[in-house]
Amino acid sequence: MNEHDSDLPYEADEEEYISKTQIKNELKELTHLALELHAMGMTNLKKLELGENAIDAFENLGRARGNEGKKRQLKYVSKQLRELDREKLETAVARFKRGQPVVPKEDSKAGKLEALYNQLLNDGNTAMEAALNEHPELDRQQLRQLLRNAVKEKGTSKTKAQQKLQLYLKENL
Repeated sequence: MNEHDSDLPYEADEEEYISKTQIKNELKELTHLALELHAMGMTNLKKLELGENAIDAFENLGRARGNEGKKRQLKYVSKQLRELDREKLETAVARFKRGQPVVPKEDSKAGKLEALYNQLLNDGNTAMEAALNEHPELDRQQLRQLLRNAVKEKGTSKTKAQQKLQLYLKENL
Protein backbone atom coordinates (compact mmCIF):
# COMPACT_ATOMS: atom_id res chain seq x y z
CA MET A 1 0.00 0.00 0.00
CA ASN A 2 1.57 3.27 -1.03
CA GLU A 3 1.17 6.68 0.59
CA HIS A 4 -1.30 7.96 -2.03
CA ASP A 5 -3.90 5.28 -1.30
CA SER A 6 -5.09 7.18 1.75
CA ASP A 7 -6.12 10.09 -0.52
CA LEU A 8 -8.95 8.05 -2.05
CA PRO A 9 -12.44 9.46 -1.41
CA TYR A 10 -13.42 6.22 0.33
CA GLU A 11 -11.75 3.27 1.95
CA ALA A 12 -12.31 -0.36 1.08
CA ASP A 13 -13.99 -1.11 4.41
CA GLU A 14 -16.52 1.75 4.16
CA GLU A 15 -20.09 0.78 3.42
CA GLU A 16 -20.81 2.89 0.35
CA TYR A 17 -19.23 5.74 -1.53
CA ILE A 18 -21.58 8.66 -2.09
CA SER A 19 -20.85 10.60 -5.23
CA LYS A 20 -21.05 14.35 -5.55
CA THR A 21 -24.04 13.95 -7.88
CA GLN A 22 -25.91 11.89 -5.28
CA ILE A 23 -25.25 14.55 -2.67
CA LYS A 24 -26.48 17.29 -5.02
CA ASN A 25 -29.63 15.32 -5.85
CA GLU A 26 -30.33 14.80 -2.17
CA LEU A 27 -29.93 18.53 -1.54
CA LYS A 28 -32.34 19.30 -4.40
CA GLU A 29 -34.89 16.93 -2.86
CA LEU A 30 -34.46 18.61 0.53
CA THR A 31 -34.93 22.02 -1.08
CA HIS A 32 -38.12 20.80 -2.77
CA LEU A 33 -39.32 19.38 0.56
CA ALA A 34 -38.55 22.72 2.24
CA LEU A 35 -40.65 24.56 -0.36
CA GLU A 36 -43.56 22.17 0.15
CA LEU A 37 -43.30 22.53 3.92
CA HIS A 38 -43.20 26.32 3.62
CA ALA A 39 -46.37 26.22 1.50
CA MET A 40 -48.18 24.46 4.39
CA GLY A 41 -48.03 27.58 6.57
CA MET A 42 -46.52 28.32 9.95
CA THR A 43 -49.38 26.91 12.04
CA ASN A 44 -48.96 23.48 10.46
CA LEU A 45 -45.17 23.65 10.72
CA LYS A 46 -45.37 24.33 14.44
CA LYS A 47 -47.48 21.19 14.89
CA LEU A 48 -44.67 19.09 13.43
CA GLU A 49 -42.24 19.82 16.27
CA LEU A 50 -39.40 20.74 13.94
CA GLY A 51 -37.34 22.49 16.55
CA GLU A 52 -36.76 26.13 17.26
CA ASN A 53 -33.98 26.63 14.67
CA ALA A 54 -36.02 25.16 11.82
CA ILE A 55 -39.14 27.17 12.77
CA ASP A 56 -37.06 30.37 12.89
CA ALA A 57 -35.55 29.51 9.52
CA PHE A 58 -39.01 29.05 7.99
CA GLU A 59 -40.20 32.35 9.49
CA ASN A 60 -37.18 34.12 8.01
CA LEU A 61 -37.87 32.47 4.66
CA GLY A 62 -41.30 34.08 4.65
CA ARG A 63 -39.79 37.48 5.42
CA ALA A 64 -36.96 37.29 2.89
CA ARG A 65 -37.17 39.81 0.07
CA GLY A 66 -35.49 39.49 -3.26
CA ASN A 67 -34.56 36.40 -5.14
CA GLU A 68 -31.04 35.98 -3.76
CA GLY A 69 -32.17 36.38 -0.15
CA LYS A 70 -34.90 33.77 -0.55
CA LYS A 71 -32.50 31.42 -2.28
CA ARG A 72 -29.94 31.76 0.52
CA GLN A 73 -32.58 31.28 3.21
CA LEU A 74 -34.02 28.26 1.40
CA LYS A 75 -30.57 26.63 1.47
CA TYR A 76 -30.38 27.33 5.20
CA VAL A 77 -33.82 25.78 5.75
CA SER A 78 -32.71 22.72 3.77
CA LYS A 79 -29.66 22.44 6.00
CA GLN A 80 -31.91 22.50 9.07
CA LEU A 81 -34.10 19.76 7.57
CA ARG A 82 -31.12 17.40 7.14
CA GLU A 83 -31.10 16.82 10.89
CA LEU A 84 -34.81 15.91 11.04
CA ASP A 85 -36.75 12.75 10.24
CA ARG A 86 -37.37 13.04 6.52
CA GLU A 87 -40.06 10.36 6.31
CA LYS A 88 -42.12 12.10 8.98
CA LEU A 89 -41.91 15.37 7.05
CA GLU A 90 -42.82 13.76 3.74
CA THR A 91 -45.79 12.05 5.39
CA ALA A 92 -46.94 15.39 6.79
CA VAL A 93 -46.72 17.00 3.34
CA ALA A 94 -48.68 14.13 1.80
CA ARG A 95 -51.36 14.40 4.51
CA PHE A 96 -51.58 18.17 3.93
CA LYS A 97 -52.02 17.70 0.18
CA ARG A 98 -54.87 15.23 0.81
CA GLY A 99 -56.57 17.75 3.11
CA GLN A 100 -55.99 15.71 6.27
CA PRO A 101 -54.53 17.04 9.52
CA VAL A 102 -50.76 17.36 9.33
CA VAL A 103 -50.23 15.45 12.57
CA PRO A 104 -52.24 12.22 12.82
CA LYS A 105 -54.91 12.30 15.49
CA GLU A 106 -53.27 9.37 17.30
CA ASP A 107 -50.18 11.49 17.93
CA SER A 108 -52.07 14.41 19.43
CA LYS A 109 -53.14 14.61 23.07
CA ALA A 110 -56.82 14.48 22.12
CA GLY A 111 -56.20 11.37 20.04
CA LYS A 112 -54.42 9.64 22.92
CA LEU A 113 -57.27 10.53 25.29
CA GLU A 114 -59.84 9.20 22.84
CA ALA A 115 -57.87 5.98 22.39
CA LEU A 116 -57.65 5.53 26.18
CA TYR A 117 -61.39 6.23 26.54
CA ASN A 118 -62.29 3.66 23.86
CA GLN A 119 -59.92 1.13 25.38
CA LEU A 120 -61.51 1.63 28.81
CA LEU A 121 -65.02 1.16 27.42
CA ASN A 122 -64.11 -1.93 25.42
CA ASP A 123 -61.70 -3.75 27.77
CA GLY A 124 -63.09 -2.69 31.15
CA ASN A 125 -61.06 -3.56 34.25
CA THR A 126 -57.95 -4.79 32.45
CA ALA A 127 -57.68 -1.49 30.57
CA MET A 128 -58.38 0.41 33.78
CA GLU A 129 -55.53 -1.35 35.61
CA ALA A 130 -53.17 -0.59 32.71
CA ALA A 131 -54.29 3.06 32.69
CA LEU A 132 -53.76 3.34 36.46
CA ASN A 133 -50.27 1.85 36.14
CA GLU A 134 -49.42 4.27 33.35
CA HIS A 135 -51.09 7.28 35.02
CA PRO A 136 -50.84 6.95 38.83
CA GLU A 137 -52.34 10.42 39.29
CA LEU A 138 -55.81 9.01 38.45
CA ASP A 139 -58.12 8.19 41.35
CA ARG A 140 -58.89 4.45 41.23
CA GLN A 141 -62.26 4.66 42.96
CA GLN A 142 -63.57 7.55 40.89
CA LEU A 143 -62.32 6.04 37.63
CA ARG A 144 -63.92 2.69 38.45
CA GLN A 145 -67.26 4.36 39.23
CA LEU A 146 -67.23 6.50 36.08
CA LEU A 147 -66.24 3.50 33.97
CA ARG A 148 -68.97 1.31 35.44
CA ASN A 149 -71.64 3.95 34.71
CA ALA A 150 -70.30 4.57 31.18
CA VAL A 151 -70.33 0.84 30.38
CA LYS A 152 -73.96 0.62 31.58
CA GLU A 153 -74.89 3.45 29.20
CA LYS A 154 -72.95 1.98 26.31
CA GLY A 155 -75.92 0.20 24.73
CA THR A 156 -78.40 3.02 25.28
CA SER A 157 -78.74 6.44 23.71
CA LYS A 158 -77.79 8.17 26.98
CA THR A 159 -74.32 9.67 27.04
CA LYS A 160 -74.12 11.61 30.32
CA ALA A 161 -71.90 9.09 32.14
CA GLN A 162 -69.70 8.67 29.07
CA GLN A 163 -69.25 12.44 28.89
CA LYS A 164 -68.33 12.52 32.59
CA LEU A 165 -65.68 9.83 31.99
CA GLN A 166 -64.27 11.76 29.03
CA LEU A 167 -64.20 14.98 31.05
CA TYR A 168 -62.47 13.25 33.97
CA LEU A 169 -59.77 11.85 31.67
CA LYS A 170 -59.30 15.22 29.94
CA GLU A 171 -58.96 17.11 33.23
CA ASN A 172 -56.59 14.64 34.91
CA LEU A 173 -54.26 13.68 32.07
